[in-house]
Amino acid sequence: MRIVEHDIEMGVFEKDWGREVYIETLEDTTKYLNAKGLDFIADKVKSEMEGVSSYKELCISENKNGFVLAVGRCGFGSFSYRELYNSEL
Repeated sequence: MRIVEHDIEMGVFEKDWGREVYIETLEDTTKYLNAKGLDFIADKVKSEMEGVSSYKELCISENKNGFVLAVGRCGFGSFSYRELYNSEL
């Protein structure tokens, strides 16, 4: 489902453990993370995305409390995913 949060349009898929948020641009992803007070994650994602010119969207996995579990980059191929941030690291 498409929704708008923090003035950012995103795709959201609700899961039994939380949700997955899909945002199309790095700019909007960092804006979303900064709005949640997660500047350190936004900075890590920006750093990991340096030099990347082609991707489909960025995916943010959140638990039911909104805690960010992971952020990754989805490519255009099926099952193309690269993790950029993980809360366990």
